[in-house]
Amino acid sequence: MSIKHQLFFNFALGLTIATCTASLVLAQPQQTLQSLLNGDYFYGESSTPDRPGDRYLIIRKTGRTIIGRDYHSETDDWYCFKGTASRNRIINVTAAAPLAEDNPKLQFGAGRPIELNNLRRLNFNLVTSNNKTNFQSCIQTFQNRR
Repeated sequence: MSIKHQLFFNFALGLTIATCTASLVLAQPQQTLQSLLNGDYFYGESSTPDRPGDRYLIIRKTGRTIIGRDYHSETDDWYCFKGTASRNRIINVTAAAPLAEDNPKLQFGAGRPIELNNLRRLNFNLVTSNNKTNFQSCIQTFQNRR
């Protein structure tokens, strides 16, 4: 085999291997909420944590049970929730929201399913200490509820 043919063969072989490798990487499914390990997770509309007005979720996953806080940064728009992980959604949601801005008592009710497909998973270490405290309150709310 001439050097010219050998170079062409090596190039074609390398291109084939690169294409196959890229196809395998692209074919891997995105990890869903249901498949994540137990732990605490942070999701947001923006990759920048606590961007004013953007929506964020802080969740704790234990098995398929999810407890969390859904909020819009720098607003009074928030609620706690408990539900069940189903692929990349939280279903069978029970929501707990304040009755009024000046009344800290929470009202419980059926919530809508929560879709995570349009949210980005962020590093949990980026959650502010105030939001971690509020998240812990949500966890306690549902752990104390009978």
